[in-house]
Amino acid sequence: MPQNHAVDLDQLDKDMQLEGINRYAETTWHDHVRPQDYAQPQYRDKLPDYVQHTPGVSQIGALTAAASARMFEEAASAIQATAEEHNRVVEFAERIIADAQAAAKDLMLLAGEYRDKAKQSFETLESQALLTAEVSKTCAELRKKIAEEEKPA
Repeated sequence: MPQNHAVDLDQLDKDMQLEGINRYAETTWHDHVRPQDYAQPQYRDKLPDYVQHTPGVSQIGALTAAASARMFEEAASAIQATAEEHNRVVEFAERIIADAQAAAKDLMLLAGEYRDKAKQSFETLESQALLTAEVSKTCAELRKKIAEEEKPA
């Protein structure tokens, strides 16, 4: 059967807090057990390559500096990802521009071909109009000649 012991919970809480504060104040991040050992795996000792802990820094200072560096690194990574996405959009836009310029060039060539066809058609029609006029003139002359020959003298 469990024994009932009268425990002053407020005093116990104060004692634990004092002990915890003293323990953190006396240790540095080089000691065997560190608070970050209890952190989630993605946050344990995960520092960007461009920073290093200074020997002798307290655990609180080391943890604060590490958390700050990680937050800045996360922001820098997000900014870098945005820049990479921006570059992908720019490359896509450049491809669209290149395709549009190629299409414009093709349209200019097509317009030139249409002008050549228009010139050819124009010349053919005028040539046939001249031929038709010449045939009409020849026919008129022949009719006149035939009519003169049929007149009684």
